[in-house]
Amino acid sequence: MKRSMPFLFRPMIPSMTRMIGSDYALGLARLKGCLEPAAERPVITFDGDTDLAPITALTIPFNGGMEQMVKAMEEGFPRLAGYIGEQGSEPSGMPFTAYHKVDIRKMLFDCDIGVPAAPDVPDGSFTRKRFAGGKHFKVTLQGKYDFLELAWYAAMCHVKMLKLKIDKQRPMLEVYENDPTTVSDTNDIRTGIFVPLR
Repeated sequence: MKRSMPFLFRPMIPSMTRMIGSDYALGLARLKGCLEPAAERPVITFDGDTDLAPITALTIPFNGGMEQMVKAMEEGFPRLAGYIGEQGSEPSGMPFTAYHKVDIRKMLFDCDIGVPAAPDVPDGSFTRKRFAGGKHFKVTLQGKYDFLELAWYAAMCHVKMLKLKIDKQRPMLEVYENDPTTVSDTNDIRTGIFVPLR
């Protein structure tokens, strides 16, 4: 990658560097898990085509960088769940993030932080949105959230390898399938990645 390349191939260098770097990072993390059973590691399962039911949720919109998004999630999910509890109800599904636009080069995200809520729960200061269900390609990450970037990379590579057509009219979803505060080991945290398909 450090040698000279023909002019027409030079624009490919940054993307190739990112891809190779992600491949190495994912491989090393998985290898560490094989060598050290107690180590934090990602286990990625390609579940395949799945039909997702529509989701109606109270949401908080976000637009910005990775660090700000993580902070918004840490503050937003407890706010949403707490508000639903104050209304004498419970979330009607697992919390999730819906990604509308993602700029990987600049690490900018346009998304909604959401918690499903029953119709009788008033909106309050939040925005109620309905997310269409339908056909998705599901990938499951078992491991801490720090591995999500690698899991998304693996998911998108797999979708491309299978030559599946992504439906860009619907958001990609990241569903947090269990509560990280209730597991005894970060390796037991489960996150579902849903890529909408045409």
